[in-house]
Amino acid sequence: GSRVDTAPDSSLSDCVTSGYCGREIARVSIMEDETVVPPELTFLFAAADKIEKLETSDEAGLARVTSLLETSIQLAEAAAAVNLELDQADPLPPAWLVEAVGWNKLGEVLCDTGSLGKAATCFRTAVTRWPAYPEPQLSLAQLDREAGRFTSALRWFAQVRAHPQPSHSMSVGAIDEASEWCWYAEWVVEPWARCRSVAAYHEAHLLSRLGRHAEAVELLQSFGVRWRIAPDVWYLSHAPRTASDRRCRQAPGLGGPRFFRDAVPPELGTALRRGFAPGAAYWSETGYDSREYFSWWYDLAVPPQTAVDHLIHHLLPLVGLEDVVGAEWWVHSRPQIADFGHQLHFDMEERTLERTGRVLNPALSSVVYLSGNGRTTDGAGATLVLDQRIDAVDFADQGWLVRPAENSFMTFPGDLLHGVIPGAPPPSHRSHKSATSPRRLTLMIGWWTASQCAELGPTSRRSHGPGPACTAPRPSSRITWPSILAVPEELEKSLLEARETTADGVDVNLVSPIWEELPSCDAEPEIEIPRSIDQRFFVKTIRDFRDAVFAEHYPDAL
Repeated sequence: GSRVDTAPDSSLSDCVTSGYCGREIARVSIMEDETVVPPELTFLFAAADKIEKLETSDEAGLARVTSLLETSIQLAEAAAAVNLELDQADPLPPAWLVEAVGWNKLGEVLCDTGSLGKAATCFRTAVTRWPAYPEPQLSLAQLDREAGRFTSALRWFAQVRAHPQPSHSMSVGAIDEASEWCWYAEWVVEPWARCRSVAAYHEAHLLSRLGRHAEAVELLQSFGVRWRIAPDVWYLSHAPRTASDRRCRQAPGLGGPRFFRDAVPPELGTALRRGFAPGAAYWSETGYDSREYFSWWYDLAVPPQTAVDHLIHHLLPLVGLEDVVGAEWWVHSRPQIADFGHQLHFDMEERTLERTGRVLNPALSSVVYLSGNGRTTDGAGATLVLDQRIDAVDFADQGWLVRPAENSFMTFPGDLLHGVIPGAPPPSHRSHKSATSPRRLTLMIGWWTASQCAELGPTSRRSHGPGPACTAPRPSSRITWPSILAVPEELEKSLLEARETTADGVDVNLVSPIWEELPSCDAEPEIEIPRSIDQRFFVKTIRDFRDAVFAEHYPDAL
């Protein structure tokens, strides 16, 4: 049928009042000449409005959004001209651009629902409609990276970076302040700027993971980076254990990490892996994939209720502290092939920092490894602990690498900088599905003493909703994960009897150097490292670590 029969043209004011108005259409001015909004754009705005409020569990909502996007695409395809030219003076975008944006948004929705193959088809179609479209190209690069198709991912990242800067009279920073919706700014200029920096960072990160460090230098210099994790650290974290041990040296008595192999009783480890398995209730009920950092507080004076509580009591003798009164715990599960590592960071009590500007670290930090074989053959990333604190004026000369080994336990001083180096790439960069690839499962515990808790004060912890150091919820019809983590009576009895047992810990091999200074570059930085993906493996100055902490939690200190 004709475009009019499918969706009658409407004036801009009609579009706004009809409810088919998303975040973008709200920025369109009501023009005196009653500019006609084509139906393909109206349907696209309707979909965009619903996507902002959509949850992946809302099947009816997903179906509605999909229908709106498909309708927009069909209408745009019928109206699209052969000439793929963009004229920023036009008040509304051409139909072929609307079609490309529709395909891209549909791909994003399918990604959220796990339909990655269909999503990739949508992204490729969007690129076919507009070969200079960076957003779907970046999404294709990410899909390839997460599936272990690293060579293809690098090609896509490079292609995104290669797009020339679109001409525009408005600076990127001024786009969000504009009173009128400008399709050219938001669909052409802004995506180019954002995708370019994201692609460059991911490309440098992936090249480093693949050991191609020389190729990453120019990319890092475009960010103004002067220091990076030394290539030898990447090599040692990926090398076979025997080769890695020959390149490291023992460091007894330096106050670094201690490693306890087989510290977790096998039955307790099994219960924890079951409670935190992929698809377990814990992940969906806590909103793990969509929330900011959150952790749980366990008061050691309270009888243990879950497998985690029992684990904390079981490991307490290994901690070596006399006055521990509470433990803060959190858990991470990540596919190893798609491993991006974990940002270098400091463990701390965020609310104290936000309230007073004071950094308060746990007396001891620790990692319980619930997966891994202690070698590199499984691709699990190694924990990197640096001899570097938040007030350091120089980069650390040394650090420690710890490989995950199932049921092992590692402790280190709570004020040290630490993170996770991405795991070794699979042989021949074979394609894998993230959903079926092995996962790196770790449970972190921060140990707090009585004197520290006195400094925290009564307002430092809360008992509602996921957030820092919350009290775990009681089991209910909506919250089932605490009951799933409950320990059978026989296991509970054996754990209570074994509470006084100890395991022998060993010092962790020392690695040096940790940082490498890049060659100086006279050119001004072209782009900024995107904050949302900054792992701080690449930094400009030693202050980057402290400034990042205070910028987020206590900006008055900057």
